Amino acid sequence: MRVKRIYALAAAALLSVYPAAGFSASAAESESWIDFSEKWPDKFFDDDTVEVTENTYKSHDLNVRIDRHEFNRLTGDVDGNGEVEVADAIMALRYQAEDEVVITRDGLRNADVNEDGLFTAEDTAMMLGWLSGNLEDDEFFVDHSLVWFVIDFYVRSMENLRGAFAKGSYPESNKQVDSIEDMANENNAVFAINCDYCGFRDDGVIIRNGVTYRETYRSDLCLLYKDGVMDIVSDVKPQYVDRINDDKTYYRTMSDDEKANIWQSVTFYPPLVVDGEVCEKFPGGNLGKAHPRSGIGYFEPGHYCFIQVEGRQPGYSNGILLPDYAQMFKDLGCVEAFNMDGGSSSVIVFNGKQINKPAWNGRETSDILYLVDSAKIPEDKAAAAWKEKQSE
Repeated sequence: MRVKRIYALAAAALLSVYPAAGFSASAAESESWIDFSEKWPDKFFDDDTVEVTENTYKSHDLNVRIDRHEFNRLTGDVDGNGEVEVADAIMALRYQAEDEVVITRDGLRNADVNEDGLFTAEDTAMMLGWLSGNLEDDEFFVDHSLVWFVIDFYVRSMENLRGAFAKGSYPESNKQVDSIEDMANENNAVFAINCDYCGFRDDGVIIRNGVTYRETYRSDLCLLYKDGVMDIVSDVKPQYVDRINDDKTYYRTMSDDEKANIWQSVTFYPPLVVDGEVCEKFPGGNLGKAHPRSGIGYFEPGHYCFIQVEGRQPGYSNGILLPDYAQMFKDLGCVEAFNMDGGSSSVIVFNGKQINKPAWNGRETSDILYLVDSAKIPEDKAAAAWKEKQSE
């Protein structure tokens, strides 16, 4: 059964506000959606105002706020002039010799080239080795640049958080792809982000807008329910997570009524935050390296976030390791967070335009998650075509 502490607390709180709404499959079938705008009356405005500044994008009606963040640090740039030069190594040596050289706090941090938390002659030797061409950039840690977007949003109801497929139908092959921007505009999206590239693989549970398209096995699974709860579940204990509580739901054992309450699924990996804590283990290999990332986080029913991190672009943004990415969600206060498809798929669209700078100019993919005004929800042609196909 779908019972766990965080769900029980959220459900109790919502029932006290919406005693007639309920959480049953029959309520979902009658489209009796919970109106979260009554819970947060100060979060929504009945207008279509869109605010765009240099690093902030905001929609009043859907309460979507996107903030662009940037962090740059050039390791070895002791004097802070934007370059690593012999002068930096000399200053570092003088500092170590207690030669009354004043170096800023950032300079001292930048001088810790090997990132062991100390400032020693080894750091200076590495600076000189890099300057002489005897060390590669990745050995020297020369560039620490990161650009990321935090998309914080509240929904009036879960109807406003939707999924869509490339070309308007469920992709049964990896050749059915489209740009995030085109999919967003075809579905009147105020905001859109890549999801799990479900057409690239033939395993995993695929549920979009309450319709189940696929139920083949894949260990890691994120579910968004029609009552606003987000949960990370698995058929088995996820491979990379040591700490998953026993009360986690296993998808294969859910009843039909429980499955009928699922609104969206995200089938990728790995989990990032579970029950308010950063997961203890993450995959290694290529996935464990710094990459562009896209993921979804959950605060409470009706309140979520996405974090999109740019990467694979030295001098602009290097990408992020999974533990650091998970910590971003934890620091925001998310109680659950899940990694979605990333790499050059990591694209975000606001008000009809792509606003980030994806690796290799981005790539077309098979699906999106998006936010849309209630008055502009498009016909779900994919669902209609799928149901017709299943009835044949």
